[in-house]
Amino acid sequence: MSNQSNIIAFPVNKYSDLSVLSQQDIADVLPPQSVSLKMAVSESGEQDRKRDKHSYLSRGNNFNAAKPHYSLAKALAKKGEWQKAISSYRKALDIDSNSAEIYHSFGDALVKNGDLDEAVIIYQKAIELQPNLWEVHHNLGDIWQGQERLDEAVAAYRLAIELNPDFCWSHNNLGDVLTKQEKWEEAVEGYKSAIELNPDFHWSHYNLGAALVELQRWEEAIVAYRSAIQLKSDLPWVYENLADALRNHSPLSAKEAISYYSQALQENPDNVKLYHKALEVNPKDPKLYLGLGNALMKQGHRDGAIVFYQMGLQLKPDDFEIYLQLWKAVIQINDGFEDVAVQSQADLIDFCGERKVNNKSLQIPLSFKFSPVPQSTVERVDIVLCVHNAFEDVKECLNSIRRHTKVDYRLLIVDDGSQPETRDFLKSWVQEVSVATLFRNEMARGYTKAANIGLRASKGDYIILLNSDTIVTPGWIEKLIECATSRKNIGIVGPLSNCASWQSIPEIFDKNGGWMINNIPEGCSLENLSDIVANVSEKAFPCVNFVNGFCYMIKRAVIDAIGWLDEESFPHGYGEENDFSIRARKAGFKLAIADHAYVYHSKSKSFGHERRQELCRQGSAAFKSKHPDINVKALTEEIKNNRSLDRLRLKLREHIVHPHNPE
Repeated sequence: MSNQSNIIAFPVNKYSDLSVLSQQDIADVLPPQSVSLKMAVSESGEQDRKRDKHSYLSRGNNFNAAKPHYSLAKALAKKGEWQKAISSYRKALDIDSNSAEIYHSFGDALVKNGDLDEAVIIYQKAIELQPNLWEVHHNLGDIWQGQERLDEAVAAYRLAIELNPDFCWSHNNLGDVLTKQEKWEEAVEGYKSAIELNPDFHWSHYNLGAALVELQRWEEAIVAYRSAIQLKSDLPWVYENLADALRNHSPLSAKEAISYYSQALQENPDNVKLYHKALEVNPKDPKLYLGLGNALMKQGHRDGAIVFYQMGLQLKPDDFEIYLQLWKAVIQINDGFEDVAVQSQADLIDFCGERKVNNKSLQIPLSFKFSPVPQSTVERVDIVLCVHNAFEDVKECLNSIRRHTKVDYRLLIVDDGSQPETRDFLKSWVQEVSVATLFRNEMARGYTKAANIGLRASKGDYIILLNSDTIVTPGWIEKLIECATSRKNIGIVGPLSNCASWQSIPEIFDKNGGWMINNIPEGCSLENLSDIVANVSEKAFPCVNFVNGFCYMIKRAVIDAIGWLDEESFPHGYGEENDFSIRARKAGFKLAIADHAYVYHSKSKSFGHERRQELCRQGSAAFKSKHPDINVKALTEEIKNNRSLDRLRLKLREHIVHPHNPE
């Protein structure tokens, strides 16, 4: 594997992977960077007419002798007979090797024939002979952009613009490359210059909107997306992107955002992510729950579909269509609803209720159990590690993952705007680790958005959100999976730790009533402590109402059912996992503690104490606003007084000698 192949700059231009395509018949569908080479090397003859005005300065003494071969090559090129044209250009250069004009046309033919590496050599010879050939600089930029030689592409486009500032595609394609480099401000200027020269090209407006979104310049992004729609109304994802910008711009724009989400759903009725976005804006629309349920059914996620049909019926109990789809989904279930274990210790929604349909009273058995993924079928675990500075903690965390993770896994690292020391270390580190992929936000976007980048990139049956200030211990993932598969319907699992609120051992509170940061006993390594925990554990795997987000394992079925973390309500974290836990509980999943697994947590150093306290207050307020029906105190009392965890703590106190409280 190439050292560079596993480094991804995020967010990349969403169309960059199409840059190899240039067929004319799909030019209207593909973005500009997909067709820019074809535009720059046009078959229409427009370029040739422009070149005639150049009166090339560099023609060798033998140009007239080479001209018959050169003219024949140009005629063959117009007919699209590229191999024959190339052969004639070679003969012309054998006679006159100092003609920039011949090299230029020869390079164009090589591009058309797909011989890009040789085209670069020929183009460079042309500009060596005559440096002011702006078309050649532009075409070199196109080639280098397609080869991901981005710095060289930027330099080439800038030279082309300096020589001919009136060619819109140089500005546009420069914007594309700067987008790939995440240089959003410069990309915006490139697209704006392109639009001034050619206001009718829809992709310039579209990609301008995308760059403005990254800068959170919502109002300008809205204008850009509207312009793109006016020029071409069927651009992919454009209504969704416009709706996202409206939603972020102002709460007053929510109604309009819904209308564009609706248009996007008309074009993509099976897009689960779109339904979740629309429901975040308008959570009381039963038709959205119906559509989401239908989409999940088509994708084979029956369990999640049932959940959302249920939610739709709660809003509109007499909706026959929702009831009918729910009934169709329910009758497919073979394991029945009779298992009383489905009634977990703190169900937050009563899924059993009477529904009246066509004046008939029907008892709908709405509680059900999800089938676990058998351990034997687990293909891969994805670990999502969000990083923001804290260099020393990050190094220790990564080393522990490599040392103690023995299952098949991918490591998705999201660098959320770290300073150069951490940034450069991560880039170097992933080059040595084939299972690691690095995503980078040049500017910090907040923990929850960073985590969602990793979640959206994940493909595993299990996804673990792991803080970068943790140290994992031997067998940690195997133990989490053992807990997750111990009973049906477990969707989220967390381990024990020295510092993880209710999951802390051996003590929960310090002498002042605050959360305890349990020290590691002198002479005891983390591996020793992990072994002690595993040996004394009853493996009760208690079900709880919340799982601490420091090490948060999620089954794929949960994400399929409820979507991602809520990055709008909890942009910096501090409450996002509690919200996700509640949403998972409402969707019928259980949360459990792997009480034989131990992961050390050194407590975040990404923020200072005062900043962390403020973020906690903000997260708490956002949670209460979003879930006014949830009695957090009552739910946390259950885990506080969990008997199996109490017994485990008692045993651990007998095995562990505290430095400040020797027995």
